[in-house]
Amino acid sequence: MYDANIMKKSSRFYLKYNPDNRWSFWTGKWWSLCSEISGQFTPKLGGQFDRLFQVKYSNSPFNDYKNFNSLKKFINKSNAEIKENIRESVKNPLSLIYVADDGTTTPAVYGTISGVPYYYNWFGQVTGLQTSELSKTNLWSDNSLGIQATDITIPRPYRNKSSYDPCPNGWRLPSALVATSTKNLRMDFTPYGPKVNSPLSALNGVQSNIPPGLSTLKSYLAGIKVYPQYGFDMTNVAGNNIGIFPGTGWIGRGKSGDGRYHTKATFTDQLETYLWTSTMTTFGDISSIAGALRLIPAADQIANNYQPDAANYPNVYGLYSYKPADDYPTNDAHACRCIKDPLFVKNNYDFQTKFFSETENYKTGLDNPNSYMITKSATDQIISIPVSKAFSVQSNYLGNTQILNATNFNDLKANVLWTDNNSLITQLTIDNPSSRDANINVKVNANKAGNAVITLRNGSITNPVYWSWHIWVTNTTVNSFSHVNDTPITTDNYVNYTQYGTIMKTTIMDRNLGAIDATPTSYSKSAAEILQLNNSQGLHYQWGRKDPLPTFTNIAPLLTKFNVFIGSTNNGVVTYSTLTEANYSSGNIVNYNTYKSSINTTDKIDVRIEKILGYSVANPLNFMMPNVKYPTRSDINFILGSDWLFDTNYHSLYAERWGIGEKKSVFDPCPSGWRIPETGTSPTKSSPWSLKNNPEYIAYSSSDGQTVGNSEIGYYGSVISHIPSGTNPYGRTVGFIFNNNLYNTGNYPKGYIRGKRSVLYTASLTSEIDPNVPGIPGGIWYANLHQNLTGRGTYMNFDRFSRILVKYTDVDPYAAMNCRCVKQEDNGTTRGPLPGIPVTPNTGGQARTIFTKEVIEEKVKAEKVALYPNPVRDILHIDAKDDKDYYYQIYNMSGQLVREGKFENKQINISSLVTGAYLIRINNAENFVKIIKQ
Repeated sequence: MYDANIMKKSSRFYLKYNPDNRWSFWTGKWWSLCSEISGQFTPKLGGQFDRLFQVKYSNSPFNDYKNFNSLKKFINKSNAEIKENIRESVKNPLSLIYVADDGTTTPAVYGTISGVPYYYNWFGQVTGLQTSELSKTNLWSDNSLGIQATDITIPRPYRNKSSYDPCPNGWRLPSALVATSTKNLRMDFTPYGPKVNSPLSALNGVQSNIPPGLSTLKSYLAGIKVYPQYGFDMTNVAGNNIGIFPGTGWIGRGKSGDGRYHTKATFTDQLETYLWTSTMTTFGDISSIAGALRLIPAADQIANNYQPDAANYPNVYGLYSYKPADDYPTNDAHACRCIKDPLFVKNNYDFQTKFFSETENYKTGLDNPNSYMITKSATDQIISIPVSKAFSVQSNYLGNTQILNATNFNDLKANVLWTDNNSLITQLTIDNPSSRDANINVKVNANKAGNAVITLRNGSITNPVYWSWHIWVTNTTVNSFSHVNDTPITTDNYVNYTQYGTIMKTTIMDRNLGAIDATPTSYSKSAAEILQLNNSQGLHYQWGRKDPLPTFTNIAPLLTKFNVFIGSTNNGVVTYSTLTEANYSSGNIVNYNTYKSSINTTDKIDVRIEKILGYSVANPLNFMMPNVKYPTRSDINFILGSDWLFDTNYHSLYAERWGIGEKKSVFDPCPSGWRIPETGTSPTKSSPWSLKNNPEYIAYSSSDGQTVGNSEIGYYGSVISHIPSGTNPYGRTVGFIFNNNLYNTGNYPKGYIRGKRSVLYTASLTSEIDPNVPGIPGGIWYANLHQNLTGRGTYMNFDRFSRILVKYTDVDPYAAMNCRCVKQEDNGTTRGPLPGIPVTPNTGGQARTIFTKEVIEEKVKAEKVALYPNPVRDILHIDAKDDKDYYYQIYNMSGQLVREGKFENKQINISSLVTGAYLIRINNAENFVKIIKQ
């Protein structure tokens, strides 16, 4: 809720101007999922000014796919009349509407002022109104009724909400308190302006730029925080909460020669924020513009050598701008943010939203993990798997609401579908076979490690699979590495600023998903080292699928094979038979023409998605393969990605299979607390594995990546090779080591990719791990599809020639390769890739070695900071006399980072830590404080 000046006019009373009233904003944009910059925000809708329906950004699953360009509507200028254009907008709610010169798609203009064209409003002309009076249409109920003010010092009250307002009941679009195009309007008369009686001209042009330091920042903007490339935190601007603003982008269309626009309607400037107000204004004699908030957090403007304060911050570049009420053509598409409607109850238009459901909405266990990870033990262990997720996903994602009928869970059966160790699990039971809230109890035998997939069915273990879970038992404890992709340059007003990109902070698992050992750091081809290397490969996953597939192929010696085992459970006892790669290839490689058999020609794309996802769930061991090659996109010379989920009529759909910008997906294969990593769109610093300004795309004239070596461009890495006697080490790389304190992200095996083919040439589809593919590449999947809409999955690439490509490597989504899980959280709270708190230098490096007793005693002896109480049970306080920010890192006595965050109100809650002794480092200090957790 933002303190601002607001007044309202109702049919029963008139409330005078009152500076203590408030604009109460929705905490997110209309139809966004979250309001946090560092959290799980994804913009979903944008709208042309004064339209009832918002244009859906084309990145959401389970909706009928339409070509965005084919949806645009062009109305001939001679026929552009408000009544017909509104009717057209209602009939075509997904279409952008433009008034064009007759018989063309060239945007029509009312006239030109100072060389700037003023475009027709999407609703066209209005009988009885001059061009200068078109704001009187007032389709979104502006306070000024669309009448331009002669006295801009007198605020106007809110009116009844318009029937064209897109906000829900009780909410409305915000209006300026005065309608005028002059920049002499008070800032606090605009909904997104600071609470100060200063004119908008004080934030016009270069005056709108937010400097990096406090010394040159306007006092009424104190507290504003810019997240470069992502958005603004304005929750404490001079003590007022204006809100949090992630980027929205916009869609604009202009005529040839108008440098403000692309010549075609294009979604662009995604990092910037554009939010409409309901206030339409007149400039000159033309009424075709409206007020909107614009925020620019463009660190990438280093490319244009922009420096916001060269004298005081010579290493800081970019354009960071705050414009509370800029003017834009009404046919632009911007995002919207709603405010509390001050009149809907008083004026009796309170229409409560009513929901109904024809079927039960069962969501128990929906967010439970798809894999369960433990470390082998000297005694038997029990893993209990709630089966509720099977019923939640089937009924909410796969269109199978019938599964909730009691007849479909009256005799539940569990089975080991397959395993790579037939002595790992020999017994499993279901504690209540007639309940969807039952648990599968998996007995993991003592001193055994390996992987297994457990299935749930009803009636028989040969009936269709309802759901499956991955059991992952490691030889050694799984550890992690905390990596920050660059050292931020300290500023007052930019959070985690770095040149060219953004700071990403990620906790990275020390091994691939399904690997029972971490990749060895040294390698001399001993039997034990070969075994550890092969154990570190992990399992394969097709992009977007939750279930692991066996690789059947060792890393060393190159392309040697192994078998896995098929389970059969009878009365809780599991027996096994052998599955060879040859048998797998003949029985479990299934092409699209086979598994699409349930699809009808009349099925829309949402139903097709449900059916193919249903097949993938019911057949977790099958490798799902497209039947034909996808065509080439001639504009970018790339082959469109061949996807296991679609035929050639579709690509780039359901890009959120593994979750993008939102919470962890129900199909994410990682254990609880972990997820598949995602990347940003910048050419540098947009991957969890980024390092400073290293390029993350193929930019080398004669290679497929950067050779790893002991330098920044080489990621301070080294490799291990499996070199048969008498052979050259070139092309024998089997592992990559990154344990330098300047880049400590762990070790990686050089695994394989099943189904790899060229992205530039129409190579044949394959289900093989092909030794003829150059470099025999391997990699780690990202959760993203490639941003150029080719429908190809992205991954981090390793090859046999010691080369790495951190990002912008892509392959068909039907291919299978390894995964590595990450954590992205602050203070135990899940977030997106960006850290929500400032990162201090060198906090990304995690302790890799155990502290000796002498080192611990020396560090504790030298401690200067007082923490209390000690011992502590839950709340730990810091004894600080000043009000500066204090950040902490907590290590266990083995030197492993277990938690980090910020002291809030000079205290933290550590009740979740297990009992024992810990070391705390404050604000990256060299010394530690020892505490005892009770």
